[in-house]
Amino acid sequence: MPELTADVTVRIIGDPGEEENLALLTARLRSELRDLDVCDVEPPASPETPDDAKGLGAALGWLVIRMGRDPLRTVLAAIVDWALRNDHLVEVTIDGDTLKLGRATREQQEQVVNTWLTRHASPNPAA
Repeated sequence: MPELTADVTVRIIGDPGEEENLALLTARLRSELRDLDVCDVEPPASPETPDDAKGLGAALGWLVIRMGRDPLRTVLAAIVDWALRNDHLVEVTIDGDTLKLGRATREQQEQVVNTWLTRHASPNPAA
């Protein structure tokens, strides 16, 4: 099994009153991500929601992905594709660094993802 990264947190940004649709969107994204080379995709035990968020609706749209560093690019490409198809903004956070996906062209998204991935590249093993 590959070495695990820090958990990758994913949040689908929904509009107020969109709870039912957000639950469906979250389930669809989770299903697509589980088809990738990841260890697990689950709702967080305790989502990092804003202080002013209230109730169950505040937890909707959140997923935690556990995986090795190798499939990170593939997972991000899948999230970009999903966000563009579903016309929703998606935030991806690793090690406290958040990337927003879904409100730009595919080429712009790829450039932003490449920059973000560079910051999270695995360190080279010592020789």
